[in-house]
Amino acid sequence: MTSQNSMNSSGSKPMQGKEVVVLAESSAIDPPMEKDSRIQWWLGLTDLGSQSLTQGALGVERMHLSIADETFDILARIPTTRPYSEPVRVLHHGISTLCYRSVAGVGRLLSRQLGKD
Repeated sequence: MTSQNSMNSSGSKPMQGKEVVVLAESSAIDPPMEKDSRIQWWLGLTDLGSQSLTQGALGVERMHLSIADETFDILARIPTTRPYSEPVRVLHHGISTLCYRSVAGVGRLLSRQLGKD
């Protein structure tokens, strides 16, 4: 006969109608990563980040220039702004391209530097 107030084998009172699951520490289940594996993991993560930076900057550049072209096309149809539309477009695209390609270049540089053994 066991009563609800009785102690279990660990010396604590069992919870009524609830199961208690004790999880082992992760280090007991998974062996610790070796130093080389950790380094490779971090190098892979930084490579992913640098590639994302590069491709993200180039993708945003394409989108930015495409949206800007819509605006400049409208300005080219308005007689008052027509003479200035194309020179401003060239200047805008040049500055934008320089900025986005600089960010993409940093991503490529990081990828090359981190990829060296």
